Amino acid sequence: MADTDVSKRLEQITGEAKAALGENLLSLVLYGSHARGEAHARSDINLFMVVKDSHATSIKPLLSVVPGWQKLGATAPVIFEFPQLQRSADTFALELAEMACTHKILLGDDPFKGYSPDWKEVRNELEHESRQKTIYLKRRWMASGGKDKAYEALICETVPGYLALLRGAALLNRRSVDPLSLDEAFVELSRLTWFAPMVWKRLRGMAKQGQKVDRAELLPLILEYIEQARSLVRYFDSLPDE
Repeated sequence: MADTDVSKRLEQITGEAKAALGENLLSLVLYGSHARGEAHARSDINLFMVVKDSHATSIKPLLSVVPGWQKLGATAPVIFEFPQLQRSADTFALELAEMACTHKILLGDDPFKGYSPDWKEVRNELEHESRQKTIYLKRRWMASGGKDKAYEALICETVPGYLALLRGAALLNRRSVDPLSLDEAFVELSRLTWFAPMVWKRLRGMAKQGQKVDRAELLPLILEYIEQARSLVRYFDSLPDE
């Protein structure tokens, strides 16, 4: 998706959001791969919305426009009232830290100005998510029956979640919400003895960019992937409690 095309879509979405919610809309924020400049043709447009009143009746006007946004490649927006931001630092610690790290204001004020993540909760969420994802990954592998198509589907469906964990690990190491690309995260994590950046780059290429891997390479790549996932769990588990 070309940058000019995305800009036109975001302009349309912003105008429709303002028309639908009026003064109830305080901020409309773009986050995720498009905000980081890492989007590819299949990347979703991710939106975060801050409103004065998030009661169902107050945000009901969005029902008439959000289905159209989805046709433009946008997911349904994440909607918060502003006071929820700090109160949700324990529940959505990693997600909010990622948004604070890289986002683009489409309308209104920057809701993340001065936002400080709860790094203890970020660490806890990373450990929890890595364990859950690794259990799921190994179950999917067992259910694949060793079929190439199943391996390809497994990689495409599970790798994006792990890339978010890796970026989160680098953020946690920095204790900073300064902008951080995935390539920069890979460089930072390369200081860890177990981290294999080339494995992750191959996995990212398949999952994000549709790159193909020779059949003979698929099983070795899956085995390396699972071992990297296990190492990530051990890494988070080894971090000292805050």
